[in-house]
Amino acid sequence: MDFEDYCIQGDRADDLYKKKDFDKAEKEYHAMLKTMHGSGEIDSYIVSKITLGLLLTYIKKGEYDKAFEIWNSDPESNIFGIGVMGLGETFQVSMNDSMVYYFVYTFLYTLLDEEPSERADRIAEIMIMIINYAKDNDENILPQAISNWKQFLTSVFDVFIPQQYTDQITEIETELGATYPLIDIDFPNPSEWIVDWDAEESVISDSDDSLQE
Repeated sequence: MDFEDYCIQGDRADDLYKKKDFDKAEKEYHAMLKTMHGSGEIDSYIVSKITLGLLLTYIKKGEYDKAFEIWNSDPESNIFGIGVMGLGETFQVSMNDSMVYYFVYTFLYTLLDEEPSERADRIAEIMIMIINYAKDNDENILPQAISNWKQFLTSVFDVFIPQQYTDQITEIETELGATYPLIDIDFPNPSEWIVDWDAEESVISDSDDSLQE
């Protein structure tokens, strides 16, 4: 299957995700991985997009253990580790997809067994990055980002949220001239499967039996 065929199948899987047909979406993403393993080549763009789709799908299904397993994958031994790196470190995908990944990142970070202040500091760092991106590129995601952030703080601290964390959000809302109401925690949709920016060759290695799903 060539690159264009993967993209067609990937768009089909994303459409199933958007229609909330999560079981079928999951099967499509895994079918693409199976095809790629059999092809002898691992394409970092395709793997990153599949990884994002599965992270979103498992969170929507409430299967957080599977999402965490993908998120914590080792790129030296697991194909999903390559995908996670492509989303958040080596940026093999569009900036929109990287921001969607960071929405997922902050959600999963709230569930970690770490001190509340450590989680809140890291979440703030990532949310500020998302919001700065949104101000310049896609203001439509601002309400969801800020609402998510508010709800993440409630989740992390439970009852008493230290003022230093609420002040960060208040300052941003003052700058934007709006107070954003709470809405259900959610994520923007991933981009279409198309490379419309200058990118280096994304085929990074031959398929290897050591790279497991």
